[in-house]
Amino acid sequence: FNYMEHLVFTFHTQTMFFILMGIGILTNVITKSSTPSVIALWIFLLYLYLAMLRFYEQSWGKTIVKFLLVNVLFFILAGIGSLITIIGSVFIF
Repeated sequence: FNYMEHLVFTFHTQTMFFILMGIGILTNVITKSSTPSVIALWIFLLYLYLAMLRFYEQSWGKTIVKFLLVNVLFFILAGIGSLITIIGSVFIF
């Protein structure tokens, strides 16, 4: 795969994430419960795994390892980025 194909795949999955979370948050507001957002997140994780499985056309085991590795690294980097943002905002204000 070339860079553009990976980029289109990423845009597609991120769009699906925003759609599902938007529906989940809207349903949270209507029902006054946080359960719909949690369900939307689990649906997205399942969707992401199946999308990776189909896009990269590799075995279930290899896809699970890649899925876990990518998500763990994403949450570590997102946590570091959030921490830097919070620390930066404390010093700015």
